[in-house]
Amino acid sequence: IVYLNGEYWGIHTLRDRLDEHYIEYSNSIDKDSVEFFEWGNSDYGEIISFVENNDLSLDANYQEVITQIDIENFIDYMIAELFFSNYDWPSNNLKYWREIPDGKWRWILFDTDFGYGIWNANNYSNNTLEFALNPNGPNWPNPPWSTFMFRKLMENEVFKKQFINTFADELNTRFLAQKVRAAIDANEAIIANEMPNHIDKWGNTSMSAWRDKVNNMKNFAIQRSSNM
Repeated sequence: IVYLNGEYWGIHTLRDRLDEHYIEYSNSIDKDSVEFFEWGNSDYGEIISFVENNDLSLDANYQEVITQIDIENFIDYMIAELFFSNYDWPSNNLKYWREIPDGKWRWILFDTDFGYGIWNANNYSNNTLEFALNPNGPNWPNPPWSTFMFRKLMENEVFKKQFINTFADELNTRFLAQKVRAAIDANEAIIANEMPNHIDKWGNTSMSAWRDKVNNMKNFAIQRSSNM
């Protein structure tokens, strides 16, 4: 709950700025040894060029790719985005980094606000796997360049099996409906008593509208796993 010079300013969420400084203290890496990007760059482009010109169904080529990409990180990242049904992605809200000179590229999950049915209460049924494998998506949110790496990796049976098995593990642990529902309930309880004051400050909503949004998230949590 924030006050500025004694004036009530409502509920705020304080977050880290996700940049090279965050990488430095969260991974114990000197920030000057971090390459941090939000869009394309020449080094990552080298991997793209290799993937464009080589058949990833061949193990030797796939092994070359995983010397440059942290595959476990990439799979976890993709699973989270797909499960959350985040439609302001993958051409937007994209950050990745590596430790130079020869560290593996890793992705950072952030800004998933379009997920969990915020605009559509039925988003739990979205086929985001099809969305992320679309070779001809629009300029936003899933143009071909943004889905290219995932599509190419899916040509490799080793990657495909690892992706499927990891997703199944997540659906049976971290993304279990009752576990996600409990997390939503806990966070709702933390701010529920303060929400009337926050609404009085900022307007443009009501307690019933807020509870509708929270209930959308709870319903998403219950329905999403079976749809995925």
